[in-house]
Amino acid sequence: LSALLDANKRADLFNRILSDGPDLGADLFCDFFQEHYSDRKGLKQDFTPQALSYLTQALAGSDGGVVVDVCAGSGSMTIKQWEHNKGGRFYCFELSKVALPFLLCNLAIRGMRATVIHGDVITREAEAVYEIMPDGVFSEIVMGEPVYPRKGIEADVVLMNPPFSVKWNRKADER
Repeated sequence: LSALLDANKRADLFNRILSDGPDLGADLFCDFFQEHYSDRKGLKQDFTPQALSYLTQALAGSDGGVVVDVCAGSGSMTIKQWEHNKGGRFYCFELSKVALPFLLCNLAIRGMRATVIHGDVITREAEAVYEIMPDGVFSEIVMGEPVYPRKGIEADVVLMNPPFSVKWNRKADER
């Protein structure tokens, strides 16, 4: 995270990542995060299957506007939406401090314009807010006050990874 907030270190990091010629239409860290950082037992973290990212993008379309991802993770669904909506305005909410640097990197390396709220989308408590602003090839990342947006965000598209890990009791839901 500290390297992402330092303009010189960020540019060096991004240039090293891009030297491998990655596909910027997909999450750069999917396999790495899934294998090394997801807390499948404690937090029930898992990755959005690529097919689901493609499906949500196809259903949402590419008309521009404001896109909100309320459980952004490392940004898989947001990236797929951006690929077809590069002029859009993106808002990403993420609770996990482990996933947050991956999300910021994934958005800024593409030169996206976004606001990332590190906090709880349900309680509306924020730990930090990051503004990601296009600045040449990459985006600048500026950390702001941990203030949740006062008003709701008027969105054209709302994305959310289905809660794959939520336990469901069919009998209780049928009552």
